[in-house]
Amino acid sequence: MRRFLTSATIVLALAGCTTILGIDGEFDDQASGGASGSGGADAGTGAAGTGGVAGAENCLNGVDDDNNAQVDCMDSACQDRFVCEPAAPAGFMGPAVLWTGTGNQTAPPCSDPMLDQLPLFEGLTAAGADCGSVGCQCTEASSPTCLGLVKYQSGTCTTAGSYTPLSAGCTNVTVTVPSFANHVTGISGSLTCTPAATGSPTLPPQSVAARYALCTAGSPGAGCSGDLCVPNTDANYAKRCVFQKGNVACPGAYPNVLNLFSSVNDTRGCSACTCDDSAPCTVSVEEYPTSGCAGSGNAVPKGGSCLQISGPPAQRSVQVTATAPTCIPGGGAPMGAISAAGPVTVCCQ
Repeated sequence: MRRFLTSATIVLALAGCTTILGIDGEFDDQASGGASGSGGADAGTGAAGTGGVAGAENCLNGVDDDNNAQVDCMDSACQDRFVCEPAAPAGFMGPAVLWTGTGNQTAPPCSDPMLDQLPLFEGLTAAGADCGSVGCQCTEASSPTCLGLVKYQSGTCTTAGSYTPLSAGCTNVTVTVPSFANHVTGISGSLTCTPAATGSPTLPPQSVAARYALCTAGSPGAGCSGDLCVPNTDANYAKRCVFQKGNVACPGAYPNVLNLFSSVNDTRGCSACTCDDSAPCTVSVEEYPTSGCAGSGNAVPKGGSCLQISGPPAQRSVQVTATAPTCIPGGGAPMGAISAAGPVTVCCQ
């Protein structure tokens, strides 16, 4: 039955930079081994032909590669790196050998190139995303506009009048009634904003408290009279262990438990840039007794109030001052988190 451990990847940036930390790919009950060596080629033909040409012994392929009548763990060429061991308890992979190091160390290579090295770790820490360099800004995709509506009426603001739209600036108005009043009855504005980021988030580096590595045979070798030919312990890989994906109880023959991880979930980043274009459009209106908005004006009230002006028919003027809304940038705040993933239980003797 084939078993799988999840790929170990660390997302280093919003764009998806990746670093391998842990178990990658698939493997059999012993993990996927290296490529098997081939047997010797035929020596040719003749009346008294000879056997195959001897090659270097592959200690995990069940073949007598060097033609010395010794297969895998039986061969003296393998006995410094491989040993016969009972199969792993049901549900576990191995037996394997384990290296333990600090968070800044790199695991040494396995003793034989045919072995798989499976990195693991514990104690993951990392600060949240630094969004100081994101720099959210807004681009005005259309020209902002503001409009003031001024209502002219006769008498004391009780007679219905007409609404006259006024854009920013001075507008001359000819008054043909003995007296009139006006006021600002409405303000409108429009603005379209496009958000953009001028920089990228910075993700602080990750660190782990300790690193581990398992050396394991994908297809254990032969030559063990019922046991498995598996990697032998050495100065670097000093512990014999079995392992399994997830958090599980250790078997009695391997009582020392390590709850480790093979991968990292990193969703750190910065929230998307936004633009707030909801700021109100503001308009002020002043009425002048002469054309051209010269001299001293009278402020025209807003919201339905009435400015009563008495006098003979004449040309007057109205000055409109409009302040358009602006795009207010937002977003670019730290978000997401980092956590260890892909739990693996390692049980050692």
